[in-house]
Amino acid sequence: MPIACTLGSEDHRDRRERWLRLIEETRITPRGVHLRLRRASGVAEEARDLVELERECCSFARWTVDSDCPVVVVDASATGEGIKALHAMFEGG
Repeated sequence: MPIACTLGSEDHRDRRERWLRLIEETRITPRGVHLRLRRASGVAEEARDLVELERECCSFARWTVDSDCPVVVVDASATGEGIKALHAMFEGG
């Protein structure tokens, strides 16, 4: 499976801004990223929407949302070069 995002630069910037509004903490993991999101109304719904979009444009990664705990958590994992792509997406965020 190719490791490529299908978004154009403007769409990529907009998507990143949507993520940054939600993320409280980013942890880089050996297989990808673990995102702890802010506690606020609508965060779980926005996270699920974003994950569905990411599954379309970054299908090389496995995306999960856990909203059953006090905070919403998103995990994204991949293999090979996909791990580097996930790290690059969220480092510095």
